[in-house]
This record gives sequence, C-alpha cells and structure tokens, in this order.
Amino acid sequence: ELRGPLTEEASKVLTGWRNQSKENERTYQDLKKIWDLPKQQEMPPPSAAASYESWKSKYHIDAAAPVRRLPTGKRLNIWLSRVAAVLFLGFVLWYFYPSPEQPTFWTAEGDNLTVNLADGSVVTLRENTLMRDIAGDKKKQERRVVISGEAFFKVAPDKSKPFFIEIEDVTVEVVGTEFNVSSAPSESMVEVAVLSGIVRIHVIDGAHNLSAGDRLRWDTRQKSVHVSEEETTNAWSWYTDQLQFKSTPLLHVIEALNRHFDKHVSLENTDLAHCRFTSNFHSATLEEVIEVLAETFGLNAIPNKDGGYRLTGGQCDG
Repeated sequence: ELRGPLTEEASKVLTGWRNQSKENERTYQDLKKIWDLPKQQEMPPPSAAASYESWKSKYHIDAAAPVRRLPTGKRLNIWLSRVAAVLFLGFVLWYFYPSPEQPTFWTAEGDNLTVNLADGSVVTLRENTLMRDIAGDKKKQERRVVISGEAFFKVAPDKSKPFFIEIEDVTVEVVGTEFNVSSAPSESMVEVAVLSGIVRIHVIDGAHNLSAGDRLRWDTRQKSVHVSEEETTNAWSWYTDQLQFKSTPLLHVIEALNRHFDKHVSLENTDLAHCRFTSNFHSATLEEVIEVLAETFGLNAIPNKDGGYRLTGGQCDG
C-alpha cells in the first residue's frame, strides 16, 4: 500500500487486519512513519548498489575473489546481532513515536461497524461507509469527523467540545444527541434524521435547528433544503433492523423498503400510492415483507434479477 495502490481484494484484507485490534493499527502507523521519514527529511532513499560500489572501492575489494563462508557459530552471532538491531529500532520507534489511542479513520466493508470513540460517543457505520477524524490541531476545542455513506451517531454530551460531522457540503453540529446521517450520491441527497436532542445543520443557505422527530433533506444538486416532521422511525431501520409503519402511504413504504434492503422495489399501479399501510417487522427479509403487502393489497409480486420486485395490479379502499 505504501509503494502504490493495492488491488480491491488486498485492500480489504489489509483493512480487516487493521480493524482487528489497536495493536495492528499501531503497527501500521509505525511502519508508515518509517516510510515517510525520508520525505520529512527531504532525503533521497538510499541506493544499496551505489553504497556497495563505494564500499568495494574504499577497501579495495575484488568482487571476483572467491567468497569464504563463515563458520556456523559466527554466522549465528551475525544473525543474532541483526535481530538485536531490529529490536532496538522497534524500541526507538516506540519511544519517539507514541502510538495513537485510536485509528484516524474507519471503514465498514461488507457489514456494519460499531466504533467507540475516546470521548464516549458511539458511531455505527452502515456497510460500505467510511469515517475519518479530521479534528487535527483542534482536538482540544472540538470533535470533528467526515463521513461518506450512512451512520447512526450517539454523541456523548460535552458543551466545551462540540461534535461536527461533515458529509458532502453539509455540516452537522451537536453537543449530545442521537441521530442518523446519510448521503445518497445517486439521488444527490443528504439526509439528517433526529431521534433525540437538538441538532444544528449548516448548509449554504444558512443554519437549521432540528429536534427529535425532525428530518432534513439537502439536495446537493439544486442546493435546496426541505425540513419535515414526517415519520422518521424508518430513517435508521438499518440500525435497529426494524421497520414500523403506522397508516403510512404505500409510496413511502416502498421508499423505506428500497432504503432498508438496498434493493429496487417498484410500484407500477400509481393509484395505490396513497393507500395506507400499518404493520411492524423485526429482522424480516424483503420476501417476507412483500408477501404481506401482496396479500394486503392484492398485488402481483414479480421478482427482479437484482433481488428486488415489481409490484403490479392491486387495489385498496383508501
């Protein structure tokens, strides 16, 4: 990785190893510091070939002369001295380069990842999400991260150190609260939904305060904002693994399913868009939810190749 880009498979293996323990991450950071030392000192990397030629010239070494093999005991002593040198280098690195308390970035690949931050905050990253600590020199004054994807935050209260989350061109400012943040590049949309507490959202047109039950959607393309108090429970259904519908329009039900299962479900009969649906699902599969919808509204559920469904026909009273 230090010498050049890895393959996707190799990158996943490396990331998995780093996330296994703090010790692994510390080892990675130490090696990176060693690698960056020549750059910091503006020194070119040493040339083994040039050094060898210089050494031969200085001591009048004849490269064509036969090589005499050292006795086993002396070879062992040389090997042990090399081991000692490596151990000494490790000690120097440990002494001069204190290991960070935690990694500066986290990735959730293939599954959700729960991150316990040093300040007591807990962040759950949805799969295929990246989060990076960018507080830098301002660590004593603020907490600041940038994310790409979706995450549920439980921010530990600390009025002296506000917590900032940057996602696309939106900045979320909090002191202590629980909320969900997501970005959908394909839809050019950033969404913040609040479970508890107060959240302050900074966008180009100004700041917006959200409280429990509020949802803000920022259109990154049109640069427009929409704040609503509509049902937000399913905004973090991926986190709770629960879907809750209470007299919810069928069109919104379909939207929630697409988001929760990350599959494409389409409702072809637009006359059913405002039909109301009430039900709760816990750890249910998409197939199980579709079966309930099909029975409730008389729909025909046609599977798609990507694992989603086309819903045709159907009727309702409302």
